[in-house]
Amino acid sequence: MKTEVIFGTGPVGLHTAANLIRRGYPVRLVNRSGTLNELRRSVLAEFDPHLYELRKADARDRSQVLEASRGAGTIYHCVNPLYHQWAEVLPPVQTNLIEAALENDAVLAVSENLYMYARGVDLIDLETPVNPPSRKGRIRLELHEALLAAGREKGLQWTSIRASDFYGPGSSDQSLFGPTYFLDPLYTGKTMLMPGNPDIPHCYSYVGDFGRALARAAHEPEALGQSWIIGGTSGMTSRNVAELFMDMSGKSGKLRRLPTWIIRLMGLADPVMRELLEMLYQKEEPYEVSGRHFEQQFDFVLTEPRKAVTETIEWYEALKTQG
Repeated sequence: MKTEVIFGTGPVGLHTAANLIRRGYPVRLVNRSGTLNELRRSVLAEFDPHLYELRKADARDRSQVLEASRGAGTIYHCVNPLYHQWAEVLPPVQTNLIEAALENDAVLAVSENLYMYARGVDLIDLETPVNPPSRKGRIRLELHEALLAAGREKGLQWTSIRASDFYGPGSSDQSLFGPTYFLDPLYTGKTMLMPGNPDIPHCYSYVGDFGRALARAAHEPEALGQSWIIGGTSGMTSRNVAELFMDMSGKSGKLRRLPTWIIRLMGLADPVMRELLEMLYQKEEPYEVSGRHFEQQFDFVLTEPRKAVTETIEWYEALKTQG
């Protein structure tokens, strides 16, 4: 059996790995350090470390990517740099991973987001017009067009999964419901601050579903050559999700809106906060997502929100106990 090679050991890459290990695939995780910190290791805590390989390589370096990909049956692109690094980092990373997939005659499975879709729509699904309203959305569209061109002109076998803002075990600064912005304040009696309007519908995808869908799509012949979307907390507002966390954890706290002027002020010194500004429309308008096409095509069932939140809380509490 060929190796499943995953570039990027953030939450999506780790949950993709977990799903593949459970299914008996040999897995190689690749990141720049060749190590996993405590938070990252916790996602794979149920597995004997001998069940997966950890390899050091910089995905921006062509030769390192080709070496780390030797023997791959599937290559997963789960590299997710900080917002302000997208334009510089993502194009060469994807170019290198495409070449590695072609060299190994491997499928390339790409984790994507929803930034390329038009704003102001009632529902985001595969029928939503592609019309990116932000610079980062245009970057994502350009990357996807390069993926399409590689499939059309070079015979690349590829698929991608798109999801909304995610939450779940292993999520830290990438998630509004991770330890930094939500769980730590909730468990220490502090106010949780949230950008945008917390009282309008906003879909959040469970990262366990994201990884499971990516691993599934990579091994479904009918999924190849196209992108798919998964849904999440349908019909729920950010406040509803926050209240579900409070209910399932037995903790209570106050949720307040983080004023946009504060984000602008923070952006003077923090490039990530500065890049957040153009994405605030997603939190100021209804943002509903449907993954019905993928769910129906592959009989894929999303994790129920109460179960997903419970699993996130259990992960967080176990992590705090270890710390």
